[in-house]
Amino acid sequence: MPMGKGDTISCFAIKDIRPGEEITFAYFGEFDCLLSHTRHKLLHFVCKCKACLPDNVGEISTDSTPNRNSILTFREVTEDNWRAVANLSLKPGQTGNLAPNVWSLCEAHYSEDAWVRAIYADETLVGMLMMAIWDPDEAYYIWRFMIDGRYQGLGYGRRGVEFAIAHIRQHNPRAKTLGVMSTPPEGKKSENPLKNVKPEDSPHRFYERLGFKEIAPPDEDGEIMMSIDL
Repeated sequence: MPMGKGDTISCFAIKDIRPGEEITFAYFGEFDCLLSHTRHKLLHFVCKCKACLPDNVGEISTDSTPNRNSILTFREVTEDNWRAVANLSLKPGQTGNLAPNVWSLCEAHYSEDAWVRAIYADETLVGMLMMAIWDPDEAYYIWRFMIDGRYQGLGYGRRGVEFAIAHIRQHNPRAKTLGVMSTPPEGKKSENPLKNVKPEDSPHRFYERLGFKEIAPPDEDGEIMMSIDL
């Protein structure tokens, strides 16, 4: 597009852009929810924009150990990684919050409504996101979502939910709500001791901090439906 002296345009590119030069760029929708410096790192080029300056974002870590600066990617579950996804586990005390991943993968395989992704921090598998699309025009639902206990506390849970919201908004702007089932904030008790959840192990406050609100009383399993407007 024509630009006059002093006009500016915000963009990112894989090489320097000279005045008057024509450029072509590709929009990577899956990167939309990532911070600018994370997108740039994922595209493997060095950028000196304001968002990427070390004073603003900190030096990008090259440590292969998952950390807060790791790039999160959401990849399909395939014959190459499904066993690793099935073997992910929560912290002790959290198992009563959701079914094991192997059960979730079986449900996803036989459900037309299921959309499931393995979550990687750089190249380390750290979690799983499974959403249900019951009414593609209005409602989406986080069916199962977990971060392995070894990698909790690094912000991956928040970023995972933010990705889910961004993905829905991008692919279906008509969607109105995103729901999730949560153990009550006071926890829950069950005849099966493995399903007992203490208050500190309930994800309710986590979802509440992200903007989800209760929309129904506890069901027969003692879980609460929460929802956020899109």
